[in-house]
Amino acid sequence: AIRYRDDYAAAEVPMLPTVSASRTVARRILAYSYLTVGTSMLLWPIAPTGWLYPVGALALGVVFVVESHLLLRRCDSGDRVTELQPMRLFHASNLYLALLFLCVALDPLIGR
Repeated sequence: AIRYRDDYAAAEVPMLPTVSASRTVARRILAYSYLTVGTSMLLWPIAPTGWLYPVGALALGVVFVVESHLLLRRCDSGDRVTELQPMRLFHASNLYLALLFLCVALDPLIGR
């Protein structure tokens, strides 16, 4: 969303990046990242999983949260999209979800 801030503003779409500073957006992203990873870890004690899901979810979650922290850190160096590299986190989040779902699918097959 940060990458398309100017497009949202031109279309008068009140997305968070058009109404808040990049640092505020990055803080929200970081909070949502922690909530997403925390929620993914809740599946482990609720559902009968083997070792693959919790190990995969934790490892993937750490990478995702680190990328979110890096985005927040880049906000300190400037506000230009090229400096923020928001698509790096976007791609990391897509990879996180894809691999997490793969862990869900493979866990019953090899996790026991």
